Amino acid sequence: MPVNKHALIRYHVLDKCFSNVGRNYYIQDLLDACNEALQDNSPGTSGIQKRQLFEDIKFMESSKGWSIDLRRCRDGKRVHYRYADPRFSINNQTTLPLQSDELKSKLQILDSIRSVPRFRYVFDFLSRLNHILKGKANIRKYIAFEKRELKGFAYLNDLAAALVKKKVLKVTYKTYSFSTKKQMILHPCYLKEYNTRWYFLGKVHGFENIFSLALHRIVSFEQVDLPYSVPNIDFEAYFEHVMGANVRLTNKLTKITLCASPYLVHDILNNPIHHSQQVISLTKKGLVFYLELVPNIELEKKLLSFGENLTVIAPKKIKDRLENRVEKMVANYLGVQLPKVENIQAVDNKVYLT
Repeated sequence: MPVNKHALIRYHVLDKCFSNVGRNYYIQDLLDACNEALQDNSPGTSGIQKRQLFEDIKFMESSKGWSIDLRRCRDGKRVHYRYADPRFSINNQTTLPLQSDELKSKLQILDSIRSVPRFRYVFDFLSRLNHILKGKANIRKYIAFEKRELKGFAYLNDLAAALVKKKVLKVTYKTYSFSTKKQMILHPCYLKEYNTRWYFLGKVHGFENIFSLALHRIVSFEQVDLPYSVPNIDFEAYFEHVMGANVRLTNKLTKITLCASPYLVHDILNNPIHHSQQVISLTKKGLVFYLELVPNIELEKKLLSFGENLTVIAPKKIKDRLENRVEKMVANYLGVQLPKVENIQAVDNKVYLT
């Protein structure tokens, strides 16, 4: 049995002795009680001596222990020990001292992620943990998370409720330019998070197509009295083969073959682009692999993010589309005149050309 477990046994034995108002416990009585408990739990143990017993009492009185208020009552030449408050017990303390430092470290981690939207549920837990530890720990932070407050996140609960209750909504939202507002009648279908943003998916009233709207573009929404009707789509299964949050039911599952340069091989193998990723060959020249998913704009952006270290081999349609986008990107740096500063204006903290 580990030594720290022996110590916990002794602390709890002493706790019972100190709170027992029906008997006076002298140092030898405390020693006998501790050794008897140790023997019961670990037959054959040699027990402890008075020196260890005094160290245990000192620890229990310290701030690292339980800060017990212990009286030493003199009875002639002998001294017996008793809690100043007989109702006190270390068992009434919320945390053990041996756990406190560990909990304070966990508190720092939780505090680091409290502003990350997906972890907002920790707010309540943090307040409880702070109460347990009687104040936030003053410990250096060792973990940094990207803190990004998203507009529209407050709508998430109400949109989820409308989805569950099957209520049709009239949504007012800003266009991609954020310069104008539009309205649309949507039948809620699904809520999805992608790339630190939440998206609200709904069937457009009177049509069969699915509209995907980022929550930060939503201005307001209200229920409308219309019969609820959505297509029978297993969105969870659909997004297993799709990158992003847009639904294009006409697009088909496609096998896309790619080649990663030696510089990128380690990253691609350890951090796959998609769960469907399969290796074809690995040589000194690089890694050839394929993905099997539905092509869309999000996939194209992802592939382009690897720059010159990733090349699409097949199919030709996707290869040509990316090649065309790369050519346009290159053109942006080949003597094309950039807009002057006076032709740029800010709208809702977004910058647009005039």
